[in-house]
Amino acid sequence: MKNYTLYCATRDGSCRLAEDTLASNNIAFETVSIESTASSKISKAELICMIGLELAKVPQLFYGSEYVGNLRDLQNQLTSV
Repeated sequence: MKNYTLYCATRDGSCRLAEDTLASNNIAFETVSIESTASSKISKAELICMIGLELAKVPQLFYGSEYVGNLRDLQNQLTSV
């Protein structure tokens, strides 16, 4: 079963907005920190490799292994449905 994964930085306002957007649309998701701490599951460099963009700003959203996009992409998809 595929799940949504939101890659974020803890103190980022866009990340909080993406989490709120997903939650208010009843979309279950897991948030993964990309910060350079011992508890991080992934680094920003690894995220950049995953999405294939040289400069990746957070948040970034995946559905399983499929790249969905950033906050603007998420908002656009939800308003177009």
